[in-house]
Amino acid sequence: MMCAMAQKDEEIIASFRCKNKPVKYIAKSSGIKKSEIEKIIKRWITATDPYLDGILEKWVSSKNVSESDISELIQGTPEYFLKNKDVLDYIARNRGNHHDRYMDCIRYKIYARIINKH
Repeated sequence: MMCAMAQKDEEIIASFRCKNKPVKYIAKSSGIKKSEIEKIIKRWITATDPYLDGILEKWVSSKNVSESDISELIQGTPEYFLKNKDVLDYIARNRGNHHDRYMDCIRYKIYARIINKH
């Protein structure tokens, strides 16, 4: 189980990433060290990759979804937004980009709600 401070840092980082903010901005605004932010995001990537492999196993992306569209589509819980074909297309096309801020947002929501079972 994660300590409350680390969980709070994750929530802060995710909040900024879901607003398309870069790591440097998050570090400056939150006081969380850039290296710690990067370590947390890497944890999300490592923890969610097997889950994403599973949901995308037979998925064939048919559409390039824009960042402006995805920011609206990923509101709410992953149990809800992972049923949306456009979200799955976005994940399929962008999951390998470890600098994609919206993918970090998606990964955090999956990590917090599904993998960690909060």
